[in-house]
Amino acid sequence: MTRKLKYALLLSTTAILLAGCTKELREDSDTPDIAPAVTVNFNSVTGEIKPLNGINNGPASEADIQTDHIEWGLDATEIYRELEIPYVRTHDTEYPDGSDYFIDIHCIFPDMSRDPADEEAYNFTGTDAYIAKVQAAGAEVFYRLGESIAPSAEEATYQYPPEDYQKWAQICEHIIAHYNYGWKEGFQYGIRYWEIWNEPDMPRQWVGEIEQYYELYKITARYLKSIYPDIKIGGGVLSSAEEEDVEAFLEAINDDGIQTPLDFFSWHLYTGNASDFTYRAGVVRDTLDKYGYQAAETFADEWNYVDNWENLETTWEKIYSPDIAAFYTACFITLQNSKVDGAMYYDGALTGKYAYWCGLYTSEGEKLPGYYSFQAFAKLKQMVNQVEVTSERSTEDHGIYVCAASGSQDVILMANTSDEEVRFRLNSNSSGTNADVFIVNQESPSGANQLDQEITDSMMIDMKPWEMRLITID
Repeated sequence: MTRKLKYALLLSTTAILLAGCTKELREDSDTPDIAPAVTVNFNSVTGEIKPLNGINNGPASEADIQTDHIEWGLDATEIYRELEIPYVRTHDTEYPDGSDYFIDIHCIFPDMSRDPADEEAYNFTGTDAYIAKVQAAGAEVFYRLGESIAPSAEEATYQYPPEDYQKWAQICEHIIAHYNYGWKEGFQYGIRYWEIWNEPDMPRQWVGEIEQYYELYKITARYLKSIYPDIKIGGGVLSSAEEEDVEAFLEAINDDGIQTPLDFFSWHLYTGNASDFTYRAGVVRDTLDKYGYQAAETFADEWNYVDNWENLETTWEKIYSPDIAAFYTACFITLQNSKVDGAMYYDGALTGKYAYWCGLYTSEGEKLPGYYSFQAFAKLKQMVNQVEVTSERSTEDHGIYVCAASGSQDVILMANTSDEEVRFRLNSNSSGTNADVFIVNQESPSGANQLDQEITDSMMIDMKPWEMRLITID
Protein backbone atom coordinates (compact mmCIF):
# COMPACT_ATOMS: atom_id res chain seq x y z
CA MET A 1 0.00 0.00 0.00
CA THR A 2 1.52 3.33 -1.03
CA ARG A 3 1.55 6.33 1.22
CA LYS A 4 1.84 10.00 0.47
CA LEU A 5 4.88 12.00 1.41
CA LYS A 6 5.58 12.38 5.07
CA TYR A 7 8.78 13.82 6.29
CA ALA A 8 10.06 15.77 9.15
CA LEU A 9 8.42 17.16 12.17
CA LEU A 10 5.17 15.67 13.35
CA LEU A 11 3.79 18.27 15.72
CA SER A 12 2.13 17.18 18.97
CA THR A 13 1.30 19.06 22.14
CA THR A 14 4.51 18.05 23.82
CA ALA A 15 7.07 17.14 21.18
CA ILE A 16 8.14 17.48 17.57
CA LEU A 17 9.39 14.53 15.59
CA LEU A 18 12.16 16.05 13.46
CA ALA A 19 13.06 13.68 10.64
CA GLY A 20 12.66 10.81 13.05
CA CYS A 21 14.44 12.52 15.97
CA THR A 22 12.37 13.68 18.96
CA LYS A 23 12.95 17.13 20.36
CA GLU A 24 11.14 19.01 23.10
CA LEU A 25 8.64 21.62 21.95
CA ARG A 26 9.61 24.95 23.39
CA GLU A 27 6.83 27.07 24.88
CA ASP A 28 8.90 30.13 25.73
CA SER A 29 9.95 33.15 23.66
CA ASP A 30 12.25 30.93 21.55
CA THR A 31 9.31 29.28 19.77
CA PRO A 32 10.16 29.27 16.05
CA ASP A 33 8.75 31.79 13.61
CA ILE A 34 5.83 30.40 11.58
CA ALA A 35 6.18 30.53 7.79
CA PRO A 36 3.39 29.85 5.26
CA ALA A 37 2.61 26.24 4.40
CA VAL A 38 4.43 24.78 1.37
CA THR A 39 2.80 22.29 -1.00
CA VAL A 40 4.81 20.03 -3.31
CA ASN A 41 2.88 18.45 -6.18
CA PHE A 42 4.96 15.64 -7.64
CA ASN A 43 2.29 15.05 -10.30
CA SER A 44 2.82 18.49 -11.86
CA VAL A 45 6.08 18.85 -13.81
CA THR A 46 6.96 22.51 -14.44
CA GLY A 47 10.21 22.11 -16.38
CA GLU A 48 13.72 20.69 -16.10
CA ILE A 49 16.34 21.31 -13.44
CA LYS A 50 18.82 23.67 -15.07
CA PRO A 51 22.65 23.48 -15.20
CA LEU A 52 23.17 26.00 -12.40
CA ASN A 53 26.07 24.26 -10.68
CA GLY A 54 28.74 25.45 -13.09
CA ILE A 55 31.93 26.96 -11.73
CA ASN A 56 34.71 29.36 -12.63
CA ASN A 57 38.09 27.67 -12.99
CA GLY A 58 39.51 24.42 -11.70
CA PRO A 59 39.62 21.55 -11.20
CA ALA A 60 43.38 22.10 -11.24
CA SER A 61 44.94 25.08 -9.45
CA GLU A 62 48.14 26.35 -7.87
CA ALA A 63 50.22 25.65 -10.97
CA ASP A 64 53.95 25.08 -10.57
CA ILE A 65 55.22 25.67 -14.09
CA GLN A 66 58.26 23.52 -14.86
CA THR A 67 60.37 23.73 -17.99
CA ASP A 68 58.61 20.82 -19.66
CA HIS A 69 55.40 20.30 -17.68
CA ILE A 70 53.04 21.69 -15.05
CA GLU A 71 52.61 20.35 -11.53
CA TRP A 72 49.36 21.21 -9.77
CA GLY A 73 49.15 22.05 -6.08
CA LEU A 74 45.55 20.85 -6.07
CA ASP A 75 43.71 18.63 -8.51
CA ALA A 76 40.00 18.55 -7.62
CA THR A 77 39.01 16.42 -10.62
CA GLU A 78 37.27 13.81 -8.48
CA ILE A 79 35.37 16.49 -6.58
CA TYR A 80 34.18 18.01 -9.87
CA ARG A 81 33.05 14.59 -10.99
CA GLU A 82 31.25 13.97 -7.70
CA LEU A 83 29.47 17.31 -8.00
CA GLU A 84 28.71 16.74 -11.70
CA ILE A 85 29.92 20.23 -12.62
CA PRO A 86 28.37 21.00 -16.05
CA TYR A 87 30.49 24.02 -17.05
CA VAL A 88 33.87 25.44 -16.15
CA ARG A 89 34.25 29.08 -17.12
CA THR A 90 37.84 30.14 -17.77
CA HIS A 91 38.20 33.62 -16.32
CA ASP A 92 40.87 34.86 -13.88
CA THR A 93 42.48 31.49 -14.44
CA GLU A 94 45.35 30.95 -11.98
CA TYR A 95 45.17 34.61 -11.01
CA PRO A 96 47.39 36.26 -9.91
CA ASP A 97 50.54 34.14 -9.94
CA GLY A 98 49.92 32.06 -13.05
CA SER A 99 47.81 34.47 -15.05
CA ASP A 100 50.58 35.12 -17.59
CA TYR A 101 50.47 31.51 -18.71
CA PHE A 102 46.83 30.49 -19.12
CA ILE A 103 43.75 31.36 -21.21
CA ASP A 104 44.19 35.13 -21.64
CA ILE A 105 44.80 36.57 -25.11
CA HIS A 106 48.19 38.00 -24.15
CA CYS A 107 49.28 34.56 -22.88
CA ILE A 108 48.38 32.77 -26.09
CA PHE A 109 49.36 35.58 -28.49
CA PRO A 110 52.05 37.51 -26.61
CA ASP A 111 53.34 39.72 -29.45
CA MET A 112 50.53 41.79 -30.94
CA SER A 113 52.78 42.92 -33.80
CA ARG A 114 52.70 39.40 -35.24
CA ASP A 115 50.40 38.13 -38.00
CA PRO A 116 47.31 36.30 -36.58
CA ALA A 117 47.72 33.68 -39.32
CA ASP A 118 51.26 32.83 -38.17
CA GLU A 119 51.20 29.55 -36.23
CA GLU A 120 54.47 30.41 -34.52
CA ALA A 121 52.95 33.53 -32.96
CA TYR A 122 50.82 31.40 -30.63
CA ASN A 123 51.71 29.68 -27.36
CA PHE A 124 49.01 27.20 -26.36
CA THR A 125 51.09 25.12 -23.96
CA GLY A 126 49.65 26.24 -20.62
CA THR A 127 46.09 26.62 -21.86
CA ASP A 128 46.18 23.17 -23.47
CA ALA A 129 47.13 21.64 -20.13
CA TYR A 130 44.44 23.57 -18.28
CA ILE A 131 41.61 22.72 -20.65
CA ALA A 132 42.67 19.07 -20.65
CA LYS A 133 42.01 19.02 -16.90
CA VAL A 134 38.55 20.48 -17.41
CA GLN A 135 37.81 17.84 -20.04
CA ALA A 136 39.01 15.09 -17.71
CA ALA A 137 36.58 16.31 -15.04
CA GLY A 138 33.67 15.75 -17.42
CA ALA A 139 32.76 19.45 -17.60
CA GLU A 140 32.11 21.62 -20.62
CA VAL A 141 34.52 24.52 -21.18
CA PHE A 142 32.91 27.97 -21.16
CA TYR A 143 35.76 29.94 -22.72
CA ARG A 144 36.24 33.61 -21.88
CA LEU A 145 38.10 35.42 -24.68
CA GLY A 146 39.85 38.39 -23.13
CA GLU A 147 41.94 39.19 -20.08
CA SER A 148 41.90 38.53 -16.35
CA ILE A 149 41.32 41.26 -13.81
CA ALA A 150 44.12 43.75 -13.03
CA PRO A 151 45.27 44.34 -9.44
CA SER A 152 43.92 47.89 -9.88
CA ALA A 153 42.99 50.21 -12.74
CA GLU A 154 46.29 52.02 -12.24
CA GLU A 155 48.21 48.74 -12.57
CA ALA A 156 46.37 47.56 -15.68
CA THR A 157 48.54 46.20 -18.49
CA TYR A 158 46.38 44.06 -20.73
CA GLN A 159 42.94 45.39 -19.85
CA TYR A 160 42.97 48.22 -22.39
CA PRO A 161 40.85 48.04 -25.55
CA PRO A 162 42.79 46.33 -28.37
CA GLU A 163 44.41 48.70 -30.84
CA ASP A 164 43.00 46.76 -33.78
CA TYR A 165 39.58 45.16 -33.17
CA GLN A 166 39.60 43.18 -36.41
CA LYS A 167 43.00 41.72 -35.65
CA TRP A 168 41.87 40.82 -32.16
CA ALA A 169 38.91 38.99 -33.69
CA GLN A 170 41.25 37.09 -35.99
CA ILE A 171 43.34 35.99 -32.99
CA CYS A 172 40.13 34.69 -31.38
CA GLU A 173 39.37 32.90 -34.64
CA HIS A 174 42.61 30.95 -34.41
CA ILE A 175 42.14 30.11 -30.74
CA ILE A 176 38.78 28.58 -31.64
CA ALA A 177 40.41 26.80 -34.59
CA HIS A 178 43.01 25.29 -32.27
CA TYR A 179 40.53 23.89 -29.74
CA ASN A 180 37.69 22.91 -32.04
CA TYR A 181 39.19 22.23 -35.47
CA GLY A 182 42.70 20.87 -34.85
CA TRP A 183 44.64 23.92 -36.06
CA LYS A 184 48.29 24.04 -34.91
CA GLU A 185 48.29 20.45 -33.62
CA GLY A 186 45.10 21.22 -31.80
CA PHE A 187 41.93 19.46 -30.72
CA GLN A 188 38.37 18.61 -31.66
CA TYR A 189 36.82 19.58 -28.34
CA GLY A 190 33.70 21.14 -29.82
CA ILE A 191 33.66 23.96 -27.26
CA ARG A 192 30.30 25.66 -27.75
CA TYR A 193 30.40 28.79 -25.62
CA TRP A 194 32.81 31.64 -26.40
CA GLU A 195 32.43 34.77 -24.30
CA ILE A 196 33.85 38.13 -25.36
CA TRP A 197 35.68 39.87 -22.51
CA ASN A 198 34.62 40.25 -18.88
CA GLU A 199 32.99 43.11 -16.97
CA PRO A 200 33.68 46.01 -19.33
CA ASP A 201 31.79 48.17 -16.81
CA MET A 202 34.58 47.69 -14.24
CA PRO A 203 37.80 49.74 -14.45
CA ARG A 204 40.04 46.86 -13.38
CA GLN A 205 38.70 44.85 -16.32
CA TRP A 206 38.33 47.44 -19.08
CA VAL A 207 40.43 50.59 -19.03
CA GLY A 208 38.50 52.45 -21.68
CA GLU A 209 35.09 53.75 -22.56
CA ILE A 210 32.24 51.26 -22.40
CA GLU A 211 31.35 52.23 -25.97
CA GLN A 212 34.68 50.81 -27.09
CA TYR A 213 33.66 47.44 -25.68
CA TYR A 214 30.37 47.58 -27.55
CA GLU A 215 32.31 48.07 -30.79
CA LEU A 216 34.75 45.27 -29.97
CA TYR A 217 31.84 42.93 -29.33
CA LYS A 218 30.05 43.90 -32.52
CA ILE A 219 33.09 43.40 -34.74
CA THR A 220 34.23 40.18 -33.08
CA ALA A 221 30.81 38.52 -32.85
CA ARG A 222 29.96 39.22 -36.47
CA TYR A 223 33.35 38.01 -37.67
CA LEU A 224 33.45 34.80 -35.62
CA LYS A 225 29.88 33.78 -36.45
CA SER A 226 30.59 34.27 -40.15
CA ILE A 227 33.41 31.72 -39.89
CA TYR A 228 32.03 29.39 -37.23
CA PRO A 229 28.22 29.56 -37.43
CA ASP A 230 27.77 26.56 -35.13
CA ILE A 231 29.49 27.99 -32.05
CA LYS A 232 27.76 30.23 -29.52
CA ILE A 233 29.08 33.77 -29.16
CA GLY A 234 28.04 35.91 -26.24
CA GLY A 235 28.89 38.93 -24.20
CA GLY A 236 27.65 41.74 -22.08
CA VAL A 237 29.35 40.07 -19.12
CA LEU A 238 28.20 42.95 -16.94
CA SER A 239 28.78 43.39 -13.24
CA SER A 240 25.67 45.58 -13.08
CA ALA A 241 23.00 44.29 -15.43
CA GLU A 242 20.34 46.89 -14.77
CA GLU A 243 17.86 47.55 -17.56
CA GLU A 244 19.66 50.67 -18.80
CA ASP A 245 22.97 48.78 -18.93
CA VAL A 246 21.54 45.91 -20.96
CA GLU A 247 19.69 48.31 -23.25
CA ALA A 248 22.82 50.38 -23.89
CA PHE A 249 24.72 47.26 -24.93
CA LEU A 250 21.96 45.98 -27.22
CA GLU A 251 21.36 49.35 -28.85
CA ALA A 252 25.07 49.88 -29.51
CA ILE A 253 25.74 46.49 -31.11
CA ASN A 254 22.82 47.05 -33.49
CA ASP A 255 23.27 50.77 -34.13
CA ASP A 256 23.87 50.31 -37.88
CA GLY A 257 20.58 48.51 -38.39
CA ILE A 258 22.15 45.05 -38.65
CA GLN A 259 21.43 42.62 -35.83
CA THR A 260 24.69 41.47 -34.27
CA PRO A 261 24.83 37.80 -33.23
CA LEU A 262 24.22 37.27 -29.52
CA ASP A 263 23.72 33.61 -28.65
CA PHE A 264 23.93 34.30 -24.94
CA PHE A 265 24.10 37.25 -22.58
CA SER A 266 26.09 36.88 -19.35
CA TRP A 267 25.91 38.86 -16.13
CA HIS A 268 27.27 38.74 -12.59
CA LEU A 269 25.87 39.07 -9.10
CA TYR A 270 27.56 39.02 -5.71
CA THR A 271 25.00 39.43 -2.95
CA GLY A 272 23.95 38.56 0.56
CA ASN A 273 20.33 38.00 -0.49
CA ALA A 274 19.56 34.98 -2.65
CA SER A 275 16.26 36.52 -3.79
CA ASP A 276 18.20 39.22 -5.69
CA PHE A 277 18.70 36.75 -8.54
CA THR A 278 15.00 36.87 -9.37
CA TYR A 279 15.04 40.58 -10.14
CA ARG A 280 18.34 40.61 -12.04
CA ALA A 281 17.49 37.57 -14.17
CA GLY A 282 14.09 39.02 -14.99
CA VAL A 283 15.55 42.35 -16.12
CA VAL A 284 18.03 40.63 -18.44
CA ARG A 285 15.52 38.22 -19.96
CA ASP A 286 12.81 40.82 -20.49
CA THR A 287 15.22 43.31 -22.05
CA LEU A 288 16.69 40.74 -24.42
CA ASP A 289 13.20 39.78 -25.53
CA LYS A 290 12.25 43.41 -26.10
CA TYR A 291 15.23 43.87 -28.44
CA GLY A 292 14.53 40.77 -30.51
CA TYR A 293 16.90 38.34 -28.78
CA GLN A 294 14.25 35.87 -27.61
CA ALA A 295 16.51 32.94 -28.53
CA ALA A 296 19.53 34.23 -26.60
CA GLU A 297 20.40 32.26 -23.47
CA THR A 298 21.25 34.05 -20.25
CA PHE A 299 23.96 33.02 -17.79
CA ALA A 300 24.73 34.27 -14.32
CA ASP A 301 28.31 33.20 -14.90
CA GLU A 302 29.85 34.78 -11.81
CA TRP A 303 28.09 34.63 -8.48
CA ASN A 304 28.92 34.25 -4.82
CA TYR A 305 28.09 35.65 -1.42
CA VAL A 306 29.19 39.19 -0.55
CA ASP A 307 28.43 40.96 2.69
CA ASN A 308 30.35 44.19 2.17
CA TRP A 309 32.81 45.03 -0.62
CA GLU A 310 34.56 47.44 1.74
CA ASN A 311 35.33 44.67 4.23
CA LEU A 312 35.78 41.35 2.49
CA GLU A 313 37.00 39.67 5.66
CA THR A 314 33.40 39.24 6.86
CA THR A 315 32.44 37.91 3.43
CA TRP A 316 35.18 35.32 3.42
CA GLU A 317 34.35 34.27 6.98
CA LYS A 318 30.80 33.55 5.83
CA ILE A 319 31.96 31.67 2.73
CA TYR A 320 33.97 29.32 4.95
CA SER A 321 31.27 28.98 7.62
CA PRO A 322 28.52 26.34 7.96
CA ASP A 323 25.97 29.07 7.08
CA ILE A 324 27.11 29.17 3.47
CA ALA A 325 25.53 25.80 2.64
CA ALA A 326 22.07 27.25 3.28
CA PHE A 327 22.89 30.41 1.33
CA TYR A 328 24.21 28.54 -1.71
CA THR A 329 21.20 26.23 -1.61
CA ALA A 330 18.87 29.25 -1.55
CA CYS A 331 20.76 30.68 -4.54
CA PHE A 332 20.30 27.46 -6.50
CA ILE A 333 16.59 27.41 -5.71
CA THR A 334 16.12 31.07 -6.65
CA LEU A 335 18.08 30.68 -9.88
CA GLN A 336 16.06 27.58 -10.77
CA ASN A 337 12.89 29.64 -10.43
CA SER A 338 14.32 32.66 -12.27
CA LYS A 339 14.59 33.56 -15.96
CA VAL A 340 18.11 32.22 -16.40
CA ASP A 341 19.49 29.28 -18.38
CA GLY A 342 22.64 28.50 -16.43
CA ALA A 343 25.01 29.76 -13.74
CA MET A 344 28.65 29.52 -12.72
CA TYR A 345 29.93 29.95 -9.17
CA TYR A 346 33.04 32.04 -8.58
CA ASP A 347 35.46 30.38 -7.85
CA GLY A 348 36.89 26.87 -7.96
CA ALA A 349 40.52 27.94 -8.00
CA LEU A 350 42.80 28.11 -4.97
CA THR A 351 45.44 30.64 -6.00
CA GLY A 352 46.96 33.34 -3.82
CA LYS A 353 44.57 35.71 -2.06
CA TYR A 354 41.74 34.72 -4.40
CA ALA A 355 41.55 31.31 -2.75
CA TYR A 356 39.11 32.91 -0.31
CA TRP A 357 36.34 32.86 -2.91
CA CYS A 358 36.19 29.06 -2.94
CA GLY A 359 33.81 27.84 -0.26
CA LEU A 360 33.71 24.24 -1.51
CA TYR A 361 37.06 22.75 -0.51
CA THR A 362 40.49 23.63 0.86
CA SER A 363 43.91 23.43 -0.80
CA GLU A 364 44.26 19.99 0.80
CA GLY A 365 41.02 18.82 -0.80
CA GLU A 366 39.05 18.94 2.46
CA LYS A 367 35.35 19.47 1.81
CA LEU A 368 33.83 22.66 3.22
CA PRO A 369 30.13 23.22 4.05
CA GLY A 370 29.46 24.82 0.67
CA TYR A 371 30.41 21.54 -1.02
CA TYR A 372 27.29 19.89 0.36
CA SER A 373 24.96 22.45 -1.20
CA PHE A 374 26.49 21.65 -4.60
CA GLN A 375 26.19 17.94 -3.85
CA ALA A 376 22.52 18.37 -2.93
CA PHE A 377 21.77 20.35 -6.07
CA ALA A 378 23.48 17.68 -8.18
CA LYS A 379 21.07 15.17 -6.66
CA LEU A 380 18.13 17.39 -7.54
CA LYS A 381 19.42 17.77 -11.09
CA GLN A 382 19.75 13.99 -11.52
CA MET A 383 15.97 13.75 -11.15
CA VAL A 384 15.59 16.02 -14.22
CA ASN A 385 11.96 17.08 -13.75
CA GLN A 386 11.19 20.11 -11.59
CA VAL A 387 7.78 19.83 -9.97
CA GLU A 388 5.36 22.42 -8.68
CA VAL A 389 5.99 24.01 -5.29
CA THR A 390 3.44 26.52 -4.03
CA SER A 391 2.55 28.46 -0.91
CA GLU A 392 -0.22 30.90 -0.05
CA ARG A 393 2.31 33.64 0.65
CA SER A 394 6.02 34.09 0.05
CA THR A 395 8.15 31.92 2.30
CA GLU A 396 11.24 33.92 1.35
CA ASP A 397 10.16 36.67 3.77
CA HIS A 398 10.92 34.11 6.47
CA GLY A 399 14.18 32.98 4.82
CA ILE A 400 12.66 29.70 3.59
CA TYR A 401 13.39 28.41 0.06
CA VAL A 402 12.00 25.13 -1.32
CA CYS A 403 12.42 23.32 -4.64
CA ALA A 404 11.53 19.77 -5.67
CA ALA A 405 12.10 17.32 -8.51
CA SER A 406 10.97 13.88 -9.59
CA GLY A 407 12.66 11.12 -11.52
CA SER A 408 13.91 7.79 -10.26
CA GLN A 409 13.10 9.23 -6.81
CA ASP A 410 11.21 12.20 -5.39
CA VAL A 411 13.55 14.86 -4.00
CA ILE A 412 12.94 18.04 -2.00
CA LEU A 413 15.67 20.63 -1.43
CA MET A 414 15.17 23.41 1.11
CA ALA A 415 17.06 26.11 2.98
CA ASN A 416 16.55 28.48 5.87
CA THR A 417 18.68 31.62 5.49
CA SER A 418 17.21 33.27 8.56
CA ASP A 419 19.05 33.88 11.83
CA GLU A 420 16.04 32.31 13.56
CA GLU A 421 14.57 28.84 13.68
CA VAL A 422 11.58 28.69 11.34
CA ARG A 423 8.57 26.34 11.34
CA PHE A 424 6.29 25.61 8.40
CA ARG A 425 3.91 22.90 7.23
CA LEU A 426 5.03 20.77 4.28
CA ASN A 427 2.31 19.10 2.22
CA SER A 428 3.04 16.76 -0.67
CA ASN A 429 1.74 13.81 -2.67
CA SER A 430 4.73 11.54 -3.21
CA SER A 431 3.92 7.83 -3.43
CA GLY A 432 7.06 7.05 -1.46
CA THR A 433 6.92 5.62 2.04
CA ASN A 434 10.35 6.43 3.43
CA ALA A 435 12.93 9.21 3.12
CA ASP A 436 16.62 9.76 3.69
CA VAL A 437 17.30 13.22 5.09
CA PHE A 438 20.61 15.05 4.81
CA ILE A 439 21.07 18.20 6.92
CA VAL A 440 23.83 20.81 7.09
CA ASN A 441 23.71 23.52 9.74
CA GLN A 442 25.89 25.13 12.39
CA GLU A 443 25.75 21.99 14.51
CA SER A 444 26.55 19.67 11.56
CA PRO A 445 28.87 21.57 9.17
CA SER A 446 29.85 18.36 7.35
CA GLY A 447 26.29 17.10 7.20
CA ALA A 448 24.17 14.68 9.19
CA ASN A 449 22.28 11.75 7.66
CA GLN A 450 18.95 10.58 9.01
CA LEU A 451 18.10 7.43 7.08
CA ASP A 452 14.91 5.53 6.36
CA GLN A 453 12.51 8.03 7.92
CA GLU A 454 8.78 7.24 7.74
CA ILE A 455 6.81 9.88 5.85
CA THR A 456 3.24 11.18 5.47
CA ASP A 457 1.47 13.74 3.31
CA SER A 458 1.44 16.62 5.80
CA MET A 459 3.87 17.53 8.56
CA MET A 460 5.47 20.38 10.41
CA ILE A 461 9.07 21.25 9.63
CA ASP A 462 11.39 23.04 12.03
CA MET A 463 14.53 24.36 10.34
CA LYS A 464 17.40 25.67 12.41
CA PRO A 465 19.03 29.00 11.52
CA TRP A 466 21.10 28.76 8.33
CA GLU A 467 20.19 25.18 7.59
CA MET A 468 19.96 23.29 4.29
CA ARG A 469 18.11 20.03 3.96
CA LEU A 470 17.86 17.41 1.19
CA ILE A 471 15.00 14.90 1.40
CA THR A 472 15.22 11.86 -0.88
CA ILE A 473 12.04 9.78 -0.96
CA ASP A 474 11.75 6.13 -1.98
